[in-house]
Amino acid sequence: MSKILIYAEKPSQMRAYANALGGFVQKGEFYVKDNFVLTSAFGHLIDLKEDTAYRGEGRWDKSYLPLLPELKQYQYEPKRGDEGRQERLKKLEELFNDPDISMIYVATDPDREGELIFKYVYNYFGCKKPYKRIWVSSLEDEIIREAFKSPKYAQGDPFIENLSKSGYIRAITDWLIGMNATQAASLQFTNGEKLSMGRVQTTILKIICDRYIKNKSHEKTYTYKILAKHTYNNIEYFSESPIFETKEQVDNVFQNMLPNHTFLSYEKKTEKQSPPLLHVLDTLTVVANKLYKYTASEVLSSAQKLYEAKLISYPRTSDPYITEEGFKRVKGFLSKLVSDFLGVSDFEFSENPKSVDGSKITGSHDALIPTGQTKGIDTLAEQERRIYDLILYRCLESFSKEAIYEKGVYSFENKETIFKTHTNKLLDIGWKKYTPNSKSANVSEEEEEDKDKSFVLELPYKKGDSVNIGDKSIREIESKPPQLFTPGTLTDSLVNLGKFLQEQSPDVFDELQGQIDLKGLEIGTRGTRPDIIEKLVDNKYIVLEKNKYIPTEEGLTFYNAIKDLEVVNVAQTAKLEYDLKQVSEGSLSVSQFYSNLKDYVTRIVHGIFSKDLKITMRKIYGTCPACKQGSIIEGKFAYGCNRWKEGCQFRINKEIAHKKISEKNVEDLLQKGKTSLIKGFKSKAGKDFEAFLVLKEDNEIGFSFEDKPKTVKKTFKKKK
Repeated sequence: MSKILIYAEKPSQMRAYANALGGFVQKGEFYVKDNFVLTSAFGHLIDLKEDTAYRGEGRWDKSYLPLLPELKQYQYEPKRGDEGRQERLKKLEELFNDPDISMIYVATDPDREGELIFKYVYNYFGCKKPYKRIWVSSLEDEIIREAFKSPKYAQGDPFIENLSKSGYIRAITDWLIGMNATQAASLQFTNGEKLSMGRVQTTILKIICDRYIKNKSHEKTYTYKILAKHTYNNIEYFSESPIFETKEQVDNVFQNMLPNHTFLSYEKKTEKQSPPLLHVLDTLTVVANKLYKYTASEVLSSAQKLYEAKLISYPRTSDPYITEEGFKRVKGFLSKLVSDFLGVSDFEFSENPKSVDGSKITGSHDALIPTGQTKGIDTLAEQERRIYDLILYRCLESFSKEAIYEKGVYSFENKETIFKTHTNKLLDIGWKKYTPNSKSANVSEEEEEDKDKSFVLELPYKKGDSVNIGDKSIREIESKPPQLFTPGTLTDSLVNLGKFLQEQSPDVFDELQGQIDLKGLEIGTRGTRPDIIEKLVDNKYIVLEKNKYIPTEEGLTFYNAIKDLEVVNVAQTAKLEYDLKQVSEGSLSVSQFYSNLKDYVTRIVHGIFSKDLKITMRKIYGTCPACKQGSIIEGKFAYGCNRWKEGCQFRINKEIAHKKISEKNVEDLLQKGKTSLIKGFKSKAGKDFEAFLVLKEDNEIGFSFEDKPKTVKKTFKKKK
């Protein structure tokens, strides 16, 4: 009997499908039902091969750089370092090649990455079986069943083909730039250290360092205002002059002021503030960081857990809109949901929310919304519950009516200088009634954003009336440095590249505006940015202190070496992102994109090789006792010699006998040959013991008990 293979992205997704569709019986690693076989990947199972596939084995060398394989030469291989993935790949190969299976239903995550996860495996196996695309926007049972009734896309559909092409070429782009830039910079700038470079990673580092340097090098400047104090019916109010650029200007006006203003006019207007659009992952990150100090990776992790718990829709969306049909569905459950879990019992939907517009959904998903499912909400961890509540609050905001204010301006004149008093009267709070604030988020008052302060003042003056000045003063306005990036403000800048350039690099903005459409451009993707930022932290290029990203000494050293290179040129990054977007939309061919990419990578490598400098990124703990030439630096698993490429194998593992070794221990071994007494070692039998670590004559690390050395087995040397 002909069978259909359903291919999910991960086991949790596979189980959700089995439960929703019903009737499936688990058989080992997969599920079966009638003529269906349901299986899954473990995320990415296939990777691009390493550079040695195109240049041969051997150490890095400038001679083959830039390394630019032809587009058809790229090779793929099973993902390394995970036996579970290797075993899953073998089982999938059996299923993909099973002659009884005649059709594949692709049910990976509904986005470019999900498509790539399938296509990597499909093409790696050389599979020719037809497939259809299941598009599941949430893991609710009803949504899953509906999606499987009628697969949304057939094989060859332009949308799917462009999605697949853009996934492949983006992966190749990141690999090609990262590989060439990393090797070129490591060879040119260091004596054996690896400098991790990446298209998105290094650009983000530059943006963070640029802001940090501008903040620290800021020189204070001052402007000035005159404040005049008045009283009417026991109500005090102030009128303000325009801003004066110099102290001389303001002093001259201040000293020559009359004791009374002359009233000129009162103007008022009604101002409406529209509700915000629904959340996407990036706007959710901005709010969650402002209120709770959560990082982008924490928000993504929580949103993913909520999605897998069937509580929210797919989180990696780029569109803050939902369809009219989706809105009708949300209206059916939202009021009860917010009443039960937010205590909001008086919510009323506005007639035509701006976030309800299917024609504006440009990507593959609509906005981040709750599914209406409630099972498990009360048992969520605090972080997941807060993220869930923020999504609910944004629905209330977005589906509410406008906030309405009456803005007033009283104008006065004093010896040809105009003074003004501004009033603000709230007429209808509208959507702002549901805005989550710092009080509910338990953060300090100093960090609370400006609230809509109401200042109502009714003055009966007529034009020409004299208004007494009770007191007057000069207000000194100190210029503020650009603020250090928080996870929220960094995310906002990276996803609004045009706005960021216009504010921070107007020259670059002007240059690009006539060449490309900056609307919708961002640096990186919402699915990869959080991990890339975390990688900068893991590599010790930046740290997060008091919710601010600060470059480390190593990060600034790296930045100073690469800040003028092509690889971190924000204008070029924007152009590349624009071209990638054009590929995904089908308006730029992959071959033309790749031709441009090779030129770009060539400029990157030549630019690096044209710079004559050497840097030391990592802390040096001492001279290598084995080769006597290299320096001991910190690696991922051990402290080792930076001449490892030349063959020096000396290393001190970061963990010995289940005990983490401190930097002080390493320094003592290198400088004194022996550490102080260390407690907390654990024997193979699981018994605790204490000992000295010693550097033996053969440069092995050994234990010493009352100065009697005992050799540590060479198993400590295996992991590199």
